[in-house]
Amino acid sequence: HVDFGLLAKLRGLSSLSLDNCEATPDHIMQLLGNCPLTSLCIGGCNLSNEGLERIATACPGLLYLDVRGSTLLQEEGFRHLMRTCRRLVFLGMSRCSSIPDSAIADFHNSLPACDLSIGDTSPIWGGQKQYLQC
Repeated sequence: HVDFGLLAKLRGLSSLSLDNCEATPDHIMQLLGNCPLTSLCIGGCNLSNEGLERIATACPGLLYLDVRGSTLLQEEGFRHLMRTCRRLVFLGMSRCSSIPDSAIADFHNSLPACDLSIGDTSPIWGGQKQYLQC
């Protein structure tokens, strides 16, 4: 069990992993007010478009974002991320099955310095890594 109230008291946190913690966007937003995050791993939290948009708006300086397994995410959420977090250098989006190839290609063209992980990025799952070098 994660105590988000305790985590929210941290100041200056730049990197956070909540993989498979069942963190809601409200939990994550609770942390973002005090922390200038540049790296956020929330794989397995199954964010919605609204959740991703809230996080992107609150953290435009993100460099690393892993949302793998967020099957609720759709093209609109990623387009908002693409417009808002212009400094991204890594985006983990494996098992985000509702994202069409055209949106991935647009992301690649819009953020040329970003590595998109569209395969399995976790050795826990036993899959192979697939990266789209942008």
